[in-house]
Amino acid sequence: GEKVEPGVKLPQELGNSYTASMYTGLLSLIHNWHVPKKGQPDHWVDTDKATYDRDVLLFSYGSGLAATMFMFKVQGKTSHIAKAANLDERLNERKFHSPEEFTKVLQMREDKYGRFDWSPEGDPAQL
Repeated sequence: GEKVEPGVKLPQELGNSYTASMYTGLLSLIHNWHVPKKGQPDHWVDTDKATYDRDVLLFSYGSGLAATMFMFKVQGKTSHIAKAANLDERLNERKFHSPEEFTKVLQMREDKYGRFDWSPEGDPAQL
């Protein structure tokens, strides 16, 4: 619940990122520390003092063969990380495409991968 929920924003939005999942969870946690909560003004919350000296436990496991767990103590400000990541705005800027469009792009990539006689086509803004 309350200890896990703040760390799952990106994994819920992006799906499994495999190796990076532990770090997307960490970024989600840092983001959650600094965004306004319900009933608070709509601006960044200065919670650096509240997060200083907090313990954070990170755990990652592979396909059953290996796992890693480590803990660290927050020893500095983290609000600059949350502001730089700007998760809510960046997630809202995503472009969504149909499965058919996705399949077409994958086919174009497969057709052109490794070719040296190829030049980019189309609108770069659509990347």
